[in-house]
This record gives sequence, C-alpha cells and structure tokens, in this order.
Amino acid sequence: MCGICGFAGFEDKALAAKMAQTIAHRGPDGHGVYSAKGVTLAHNRLAIIDLSARGKQPMSNDEGTTWVSFNGEIYNFRELRSYLERRGHRFKSDSDTEVLVRGYDTWGERFAERLRGDFAFALWDSNAKKLLLARDFPGVDPLYYYFDSKRKRLYFASEIKALFAAGVPRRVNCEAVNDFLSLQRSIGPQTLFDGVFKVQPGEMVSFENGILRRKKFASLPQPEVKRDVGMHWWVLEAKKRFMHSVERRLLSDVPLGVFLSGGLDSSLTAAAMSSLRDNVKTFSVNFGGNSEDEKYSRLVAEELGTEHTELHVNSANCSIFPQVAWHLDEPAVDIAALPTYLMAREAKKHVSVILTGDGGDEVFGGYGRYSRLGSISKWSWAARHLKHLPLGLNSFGDAARAKELLAESHDRAKLMLSYSSALSEGEKKSYSKKTLKDSNRTLEKMRLFFPPVSRDRRDFARQMMDFDLLTLLPDDYLMKVNKASLAWALEPRVPFLDRDFIAFTQSIPSSLKVRGRHTKILLRKVVASTRLPKALVKRRKQGFNVPTREWLRGELKDIAAQMLSDSQVEKRGLVDKKFARMVLENAPRTETLWGKRFWTLFSLEAWHRIFIDPQRVSKPRGFKDLGV
Repeated sequence: MCGICGFAGFEDKALAAKMAQTIAHRGPDGHGVYSAKGVTLAHNRLAIIDLSARGKQPMSNDEGTTWVSFNGEIYNFRELRSYLERRGHRFKSDSDTEVLVRGYDTWGERFAERLRGDFAFALWDSNAKKLLLARDFPGVDPLYYYFDSKRKRLYFASEIKALFAAGVPRRVNCEAVNDFLSLQRSIGPQTLFDGVFKVQPGEMVSFENGILRRKKFASLPQPEVKRDVGMHWWVLEAKKRFMHSVERRLLSDVPLGVFLSGGLDSSLTAAAMSSLRDNVKTFSVNFGGNSEDEKYSRLVAEELGTEHTELHVNSANCSIFPQVAWHLDEPAVDIAALPTYLMAREAKKHVSVILTGDGGDEVFGGYGRYSRLGSISKWSWAARHLKHLPLGLNSFGDAARAKELLAESHDRAKLMLSYSSALSEGEKKSYSKKTLKDSNRTLEKMRLFFPPVSRDRRDFARQMMDFDLLTLLPDDYLMKVNKASLAWALEPRVPFLDRDFIAFTQSIPSSLKVRGRHTKILLRKVVASTRLPKALVKRRKQGFNVPTREWLRGELKDIAAQMLSDSQVEKRGLVDKKFARMVLENAPRTETLWGKRFWTLFSLEAWHRIFIDPQRVSKPRGFKDLGV
C-alpha cells in the first residue's frame, strides 16, 4: 500500500508535494508527482510488487493520456494482464499498477468491476479532462475528498490530514459527532470534519467540467442462501475458499507475517499461511496478567511452528495515544489501535506485509450481540414486561441503559442503537447540548440499515452482520488497522474480506453462523478440521483486552481528569459536564459501558486538540503537546 493525494480543477506541483509529505509515512520507498493543466497527482510509494523503478508512480499509458496514482494491491492482476496482452497491450513493468491504466483504456470506467483487491486510486483521463476516485469493496483502503464548489476544485488523499496541508478548512461536523457519540464512528460518506467525505466502499467518484458525480461499481452481494447442502460440504467449501483468499494475499516481493491474537480468525489465517509458506512470522501483544490472548497466541504459534514475537504493553504506553490519534484522523475510540500501532512498529523490523484476521466476526457471525439481540428481538413482547434484568444484561454496568434496551426490543433500529451507543438517543436528549440536539440524524440513518420487517425478509442477525460489513469495518476497524500499520509502512491484508469470499459467506444460512447462544458455528467446524489446538474451537470472542480500569488508576488518571474537567467540557459545548463527571467516576470501576463512554469522550477531546484547536495540524509527541 502507498499514500496518494492531489487535486483537480487547478495545478500546483509544490502544493501536491506538501500534501504528500504529510503522509510520507505510508510510502517511504519513493515519491512522484504528475502535473498538467487542471490536475496534479502525487504518490508516496511502498514497494511491494516489482521493486524496480519501473513501478514508479504516478504511472501512465504509452500515450500519456491516462495517469494513475494507486494505493493497494490488485490480487487478480496477472489474470487481467494476460487478457490485456492478448488484446495487444505491451506491458513495461511487472507492477499491478499498470493493469489499471491499460484496463481503463480497454474497458473505460467499468474496468473497476473486474478488480479483485484492496485499493484506492485516482485516475486522470486527459482526453476527457476527467478525474476518477475509486475505493475497493468492502473498503480496506481509505480515500477521502473535499469539493470546493465555489472554485470548482476537488481535493483527495489517503488520509484526511493531507487535505489540510492543501488548505482545506477544519470544521466540526455536528451531525457526524452525533453518530460518533452513538456508534463510536462516523457513518460514511460523512466524516467528523464538515465537508470532508469518504469515498464509499465500491464507489467511484468522478469530477468533470466542475461537476461531481458518484456511482457504485460493487456492493454487498445478497445471493440466494444455499439450504440444500450439509455441514460437511460447507466446511470443505469454506476451507477451500479461505485458503484461496489467503494464497491471493501472499502475492509479494517482500517478507510477510501475521498478526496473531490467539482468536479463531487470526489463528486460522496463520494456519492457512503456514500450510502455504515455510518459516511464517507471527506477532502478538501481551498486556500482562496471564491473559487468555497471551495463552492462546503462544499455543497456536507453538503448534504451527511459527517464528513468534510477543510485544509487552502496559499503562506507560498510553503516553503515545496522541500519536495514534493523529494517524487515525478521526477519534480513536477503539483503543486497540494503540497496541496495533505498537505491534506494527515491531513487525516492520521483520516484514513489510502483515495478514490479519479482521472481518471474520462480521462474515461468520462472531459477535455476542448477534445472538443476544436476536433473542431479545424475538421475544420482545416478553422482554418489555420483565421486572428483573436478565443476567446477560447486568454486565452492561448501567441498569438504566439495560432497561432502555429492553423497552426498545420491538424496534430493531432502536434496539441496535441502544445496545451499541456510548450515549443512547435518550441520553443525548438529557446530556447533549443544543448544537448537537439540533443536528441529530443518527436514528434516521440506522433505519436505512434496519427497515421494518415487513419490507426486509432478512433475519435480525443477518441485518446486523450486513450493517457491520457496511459501516463498522470500512468506517472504523479497517481504518484503525490500515492507518496504525501504515504509520510504520507496514501493509495490512485481510483474507476474510476478499470480495469473492464475502460473496460466498453471504450464501451461508444464518443458522450456520449464529444459533441460540452459539456464534461462528461453521467457522468453529472449519477450525476443528485443521491442525490448530482443539481448545481454540470453544474459545469465546474477546478481541484486544486493553485494561482500561488499570490504566485509569495509573498513568492515565490525571491526564483524563484534565482533559475532561468541568471547564474543558463546558468549553467544547457538546455534552453536559455532569455526564463527563459520571464517566470519570465510573470508568475506573467497570470495563463495560462506562469504559466505552470514557474512550468516546476522551478521544473526542484529544481529536479537538490535535485537529481543530491548533492553527496548524502537526503530529504530537505526547500529551504535553495537547496542553496536558
């Protein structure tokens, strides 16, 4: 992967170079700029395939009429290249980038439909005076843009901070802040910056004659669910197709490794890679305290015989939070970004490409909420009349929220929102200030993903998985992994999110993913059929267990008190200071909802101090640079 940026509607080589310098961390192996009347494209290269100068970008066709600045990998580029060669094209490099310019010359804009890979690119057609921006489905690689409608100029970049280097204004998008307080992420195409948008997964944005247009070239497939085959067939088919997805992602001229958490997804990824390659390198993080992650990652590494590196992280490491927040562009609520950032730094000493297990939960039904909320929704008529909370909801850490959740059980959109939110819709009414209340559209957006049962035949679990595939991954988790890894010029690849593999998993009946209290039913069968430790099959979903309570009792305590003081919360004018006080009081006592609320408010305040308050955006070294 690389870093791309530029603009159309004018030309300025020096300005594009300034933008590229802001995201130079994404591509330290080369820098290039193409500028002509009405356009400038810039590129920072991370050399992965064809390490020679022939792979330099921006790259053009023979006539110099089609130019591209490309970030990512096209895993089926050899098949496309073979086809194009038969059509008379003569390639000058072994790079997958060249397939883009020649593919566009052959098929026009529809060439994007043929691509299988993780990518984001800007393509300039000098004959039509048209700029195209495109992002892969399901959105592994980021791409952002800002349209200056008055001056008819379009700016784009792999990371938002590069847009600011070109003078794009930095203003808070209050509508997106509402989404963030609910879901801990902005919902695409919006970002928390007013006027800055995401190119959506599977979307192509075109800019021609000062007019901006958007269209889809790929979307989440909804095939007929296969019900005429048994479990044995599903296990063999899933195993075969996943192996193919992993094999695609071993395409590289540089060393590769695997992030290994010890969970089902990363362990299966490591096992697949180990069956295809010798001397596989794996990397994990250890928070101390004899955690389950540490136990299982070591067990898997030993069974597979990998070269395993374990990184120890403690509360002292929270001092680099501002650095991580700068790299992520939008608030870093998922604090797993911090250990990912540290792990990427360590892994880069050994490899330049890393495979991850991201996406396994969304395509195979791994989250407990798929089961839990499915049951609550199914029995909503009873849930609304319960006098005592079910045991499973006591772990929320907030009885009032748990009761609200039961009361919303008949409405899928409200139920999902109540369960996921740091601040629920009711709590926003009580604790958010007028600026936010007037711009709250979160529930309206949720209804687009959870329409009434009368208009959508999908079961609730399937709706939730689709929602996560369309928003949680591209708007949050994939951005965390991409930006935290590319901070150290480490390219992440996600075999569970191969576009063809997603199409296959969409055909799996929900009952083979989630049934009753059981999750990842089919995937556990697949894991059981491998050489991985049998104890892994019964392991429950955990993720990175960052010890928030311990950190808030240690190095983070005084920092949090200053960042979320009464005067600071009042200054922001977003939420009531009483709510912030409750968060600071309760978060050190429980990891659940209060921990989520803490990281939501804390990361939002850090984001303001990094991106909104300063006259110029620059990477902070630590909390002192944030005025703490």
